This record gives sequence, structure tokens and C-alpha cells, in this order.
Amino acid sequence: MAIDMVEQALEILRRYPPGARDGQSLWVRPAGGPIRKGKRRGLSKLPSDWRGQMLFRSGLPLDMKVPLMIAAITGLRPSELARSVLVDAGPDQIRISIQGAKVTETSGQPLRRLSFDAGTRIAKVLHILASNRGGQFQVAIPDPRAFSDTVRRLSRRLFPAAGYVASPYSFRHAFAADRKAEGTSRDELAQMLGHVSERSQQAYGVARQGRMPLAPVQAVAASRAVVQRVELKRWAAAKQLDQPAPPPGPTSDGFCPPPNAP
Repeated sequence: MAIDMVEQALEILRRYPPGARDGQSLWVRPAGGPIRKGKRRGLSKLPSDWRGQMLFRSGLPLDMKVPLMIAAITGLRPSELARSVLVDAGPDQIRISIQGAKVTETSGQPLRRLSFDAGTRIAKVLHILASNRGGQFQVAIPDPRAFSDTVRRLSRRLFPAAGYVASPYSFRHAFAADRKAEGTSRDELAQMLGHVSERSQQAYGVARQGRMPLAPVQAVAASRAVVQRVELKRWAAAKQLDQPAPPPGPTSDGFCPPPNAP
């Protein structure tokens, strides 16, 4: 029996050697970098103007810069950029319509639309692009993973000593932090982020990390109303029982009335 135990121990050492870099070592954390921390905590390690630097000092071609601009001012998910985002220009305003990801019968926003004043730098660029293309244009990335890799490479190049590598989700956290700092209501922020539950936003950004918004959101509309946690549980239970108990539905244009609307 003792020999069998020794042989088993030796086999474990052969399969999982100390210091292995394949993530399977039983002994030590693989070398090669600091312990991974949450994106929300990592924002404080970046320069206060990190988003502006990544957008305007990066040397990215326009076909990569425009998706990054949209990520910066809307906080959308990379997978939502892959679904095609519609940018349309109105008088002194742009509207960005996003097809939601992570959507089920009881969670997520199938469609949301954020409106911005066209006077800010990023919104002005998007407004000009839309105006030059008949009033609107669509933006899509072919591969969310490749897009994320590009953002990370750019972050490493611009901020090599930061101790944190920005990703597309860093823009989402920063967007939420800006909105919380300026006092956006929980219902409105939920719709901006593509949530049905107003509690989901707790995972994104904190008010003390907020900066001057790159483009203040003038208005938001979404295809589902935001519900509280208790209401969401009742709704989910009703769905399982095939009972009609959804939150208020959309109007004729596909969007629910704005939060707190009469």
C-alpha cells in the first residue's frame, strides 16, 4: 500500500509539476504577472484621461476607432458590437441603438437607445460620420475576441507601468462609474447598461471612480421596463408557470416609456 501511495504521489508530480504555467499546478500560482483583479478595481490604476488617450492618441485606423468610441460613450458589451450598432444623426443630437446580449425571457434588454448631444468631441465625430452617410450608419466588429485583444494591446502600449490592462469591459465599468457619479437614477442606468433588474448594475463601477463624462447621455429608452428584484422573481416564476406577468411592455416604437414617466 505504501508503494502504491508513493507511485501515486510521483504521478501527481509528473502531471502537475511545481511552477507549471498551464494553470494546473497544485503548488504555486503560475509566474508571469500579478494576481488578476476585478476590472472595476483596476480603473484606479489608469491615468484619469485613459479613455481619451486610447481614443485620440492611439493611432488606430478609423474602422477600429469608431467601435471604441461607441464602447466608450455607451458602455456596451463587445458581443453587442458584433450584432451591429445603429448610429443616426438628428438636429444637434446622435442616437445609438444597441441590440442587447445576454437576453432571455426574464433578463436583459433586447433593444436600447441612448441619445447624446452632438456638441461633445466623440459625439461630434459620430454625428459628422452619420451626416455624411445619409443620416445614419451601422457599426459592427467581426470578432469580439479580436477586438478585445486589440484594446488590451493598446492599453499595454500606452500605459506600460499602470499595473493594469484595460479591456472593453473597462469602458463599461467607467461608463457606469460616470453615470453613478452624476446621479443617474438606478432605473435609467439599468436601461443604459442593458439590464432588466436594477440590481445588476452593482457589479459595474463605483461613483468615486467617476470622471467628467465623455458624452453625457441626454435620454435612454429600452424595450423592457426595469423591475425590482422581488418583481423579477415573481416574473420569472410566472414565466415558468406560463402565466402572463411580464413588466410593462414596449410602445409602438419598440421602446418602453422612460423610467419614472407619468
